[in-house]
Amino acid sequence: MGRACVCGPRPTRERGADRPVLDASHLAALHELGPAHLRNLIPRFIDDAAGRIVRLREALERGQSDEIASLAHSLKGSSGAFGASVLAETCSHLEAAALESAVSS
Repeated sequence: MGRACVCGPRPTRERGADRPVLDASHLAALHELGPAHLRNLIPRFIDDAAGRIVRLREALERGQSDEIASLAHSLKGSSGAFGASVLAETCSHLEAAALESAVSS
């Protein structure tokens, strides 16, 4: 299998640099679930996101557009739900680029 080219906007430190990493309104809504619940959610989100990022990197190295799109989509959803809007936006761009690459392959 040849390497797929997943093109699109490259992440930069400037993109989203003026925005907070986490949206305070999302965190406030999560906090309403209760502090114990939030203390449980944070490590789960971090562990899950870290694992998906590792698998994304591996899929990128192998040029697996379908896997990239799937992982980016799921990470986009979880990061958006958690209020990590910059990460969700980056995942959205990556997903779109991977889907476009899969169609053109």
